[in-house]
Amino acid sequence: MADTKAITTSKQIAALRLEEGRSVQRFRVHTSMGSGLFVELRKGRTQKVWLYRFYIANKSGDYRMGTFPAISLKQARELHAEAVQLVKKGIDPRTYRAAEVAKNTQAWTMQEAFERWLAHYTASPTRTGHLPTEKTIKQRKRRWRLHLEKQLASMRVQDVTRAKLIEVLSDAATEAREEARQCLIMLKGILAYAEDLEQIEESPAASITPAKIKARPSPPRDRYLSLGELTEVLQVFNDPNGRTSVTVRNVMRMLIATGARRSEVSQMQWGEVNMQAGIWTLPASRTKTRQVRRVALSAYSLEILKQQQQLSHSGFVFESPDIPGQP
Repeated sequence: MADTKAITTSKQIAALRLEEGRSVQRFRVHTSMGSGLFVELRKGRTQKVWLYRFYIANKSGDYRMGTFPAISLKQARELHAEAVQLVKKGIDPRTYRAAEVAKNTQAWTMQEAFERWLAHYTASPTRTGHLPTEKTIKQRKRRWRLHLEKQLASMRVQDVTRAKLIEVLSDAATEAREEARQCLIMLKGILAYAEDLEQIEESPAASITPAKIKARPSPPRDRYLSLGELTEVLQVFNDPNGRTSVTVRNVMRMLIATGARRSEVSQMQWGEVNMQAGIWTLPASRTKTRQVRRVALSAYSLEILKQQQQLSHSGFVFESPDIPGQP
């Protein structure tokens, strides 16, 4: 069942989170072309999907039009408008779209998907701003060749199922659990790329966890700061005359105060924080384990948040000082 209050801005869509206990949720989007446009969130899937619910001959259908933010609110409204006109003529927009795609693209095999994704991956900077190293690229090729190529290479991407992936990855886990985990990460990247380029509507790998295939969980990190080192670091970040911005220093202070991951803190949202109770609730969509996590906020953490209330003017706690509205 969809929310009754219609969404009108991209900022609202960016802030959407699946409610605890819900496996699927649809949010109605305002459009001048009538009803039926939604943003859909599902448990275990990080993407927010544009969806048009239509009726032809008293039968309903769901037309998935891509993901946000790859497809903007404006583009989604335009796609919705086109689909509405098709439905008025009695044409199923899903069938029409499939025919159009078939004219312009040929269905990929998994081998082609891997090669196209690898070329994209090789040319895409990592979070550090650097391109993947030659060693990393060789590792990806080796894992594909050893664990995935034999069973998946000749399959069409659109024919690959979640069950098939679990079977292949479980086989890999019997030989090397860590390799199976890395293969899962790579397959998620390959199939997400195929989804973005409209080879498939939804990635069958999106909701598969390492535990499902009996792969090794992420290795623990043994390195930690001593009390003396931690004190020195905090002295630097507490210095009001530091070279970095107040927001950046506060991000680093919050990392230390909560022990949360960098991406979790940097994308922290006001809607996740209960200042009165001193609780930060991380939704499953933003945690590595895909489970809701609650973090108790110390007095030190609350002081940081109070300072950010004066600096942030969006839904993000640590709003970028250079790009308004972004973390």
